[in-house]
Amino acid sequence: MHATERWADPRIQPDAGGVFARAELQGRVVASGTEVRTVPSALYPTVASAIAAQNAPGGSSPANGKHRLLVRILPGIYHEHLHITEPVVLVGAGKELPTIWAVGRDGITISGARASGCALRRLRLCAEPGCHSLCVKGASPLVEGCELMGSGGEPYRGAPAGLDVRGSDARPVFRGCRIFDHAGAGVAFGDGALGMLAACDISRCASGVWLEGGANPLIWRNTLAGHRGAGVCVRSSGQGCILGNAILRNGAGGVLVESPKRCLTTIVQNKVWANSGCDLRQGPASTGLPAGQAGALLLANTVGQHDEEKSANQGIELVAAWPRRVVTTASELFAAVRDAPSDRFVVIEIRGRLLLEETLILDRPVVLAGEAFVSDSSGAHAGGEDSELPTRAELQEIGRA
Repeated sequence: MHATERWADPRIQPDAGGVFARAELQGRVVASGTEVRTVPSALYPTVASAIAAQNAPGGSSPANGKHRLLVRILPGIYHEHLHITEPVVLVGAGKELPTIWAVGRDGITISGARASGCALRRLRLCAEPGCHSLCVKGASPLVEGCELMGSGGEPYRGAPAGLDVRGSDARPVFRGCRIFDHAGAGVAFGDGALGMLAACDISRCASGVWLEGGANPLIWRNTLAGHRGAGVCVRSSGQGCILGNAILRNGAGGVLVESPKRCLTTIVQNKVWANSGCDLRQGPASTGLPAGQAGALLLANTVGQHDEEKSANQGIELVAAWPRRVVTTASELFAAVRDAPSDRFVVIEIRGRLLLEETLILDRPVVLAGEAFVSDSSGAHAGGEDSELPTRAELQEIGRA
């Protein structure tokens, strides 16, 4: 940890009539195995100094069997270089969010397995131009109720994301955060990262969420609106489950999936509305199968009211064009699963009642359906001459499934 020798507020100095002493009396307590420290205070004028003291001799690092550490950060403006590798909890105290300007390209960094017990709550993390607000590298912290604010500016290739998550050991949870005004993506997952992004508001960035490099997070119930590019961009090597989001008024479509797709991406029950160009779009496939046939599972999405004039210039519509096979007996079901290709989805429609006397192993990308369905508005389409449009009740049943 590196402490930055700056006062949080230039109007408050060490001799300011005992202000720090009073703050310390409120925060320097130990209860139920947790040591609470207050910033700013006489001992801890900066956030970095409060965290650095955790590793000092006699500090409260869990590694030496002592107390857990909670740092209360009073409202103010802080310029900090924070690299967190321990399970510290940083909490904003007071009605206003403390504002932390991160020093360095990576912004505030949380890394390593020991930092998986780290939590950030009620903080405003600001990025300087060309920098991240927050980086998570191989750690699984909880970030809740925070704001990740960029410096604005025009998007450009290679611009850093506001929130960058990397590493196969990364399983962070981001909940109830606001992420906005970044020249890169609002949130980027890569290098096999997992985790969950839930109930967040992401707006006014180059794109909303960027998935690449085998990343497979759950993107759940977020609002992704007002971006220059697409609300969600999934590269050919990205995975992810995109579920129940509102993806609205983005400049280059709602969801963009790159072709040829090498990994599975699930896109279910999203409201993709009023975007420029195609709400659901896929990149052209020069080789291999396009994303709609090989790597995108789409069910019960709501799309509409996009700009029709721009659709022709902004990609190919992403529609799940899956072959279909009808089965009426258990033996036909086993045969259909066994014969299904491994490089694309197949819909297996089950008619009637089947009694399985042995275990059915689903080791192929198949979709089992109780009846035939085609959904032009949801992005799900089952091929075949005898396909029929589903009723409203059928679509609701698909959504509940």
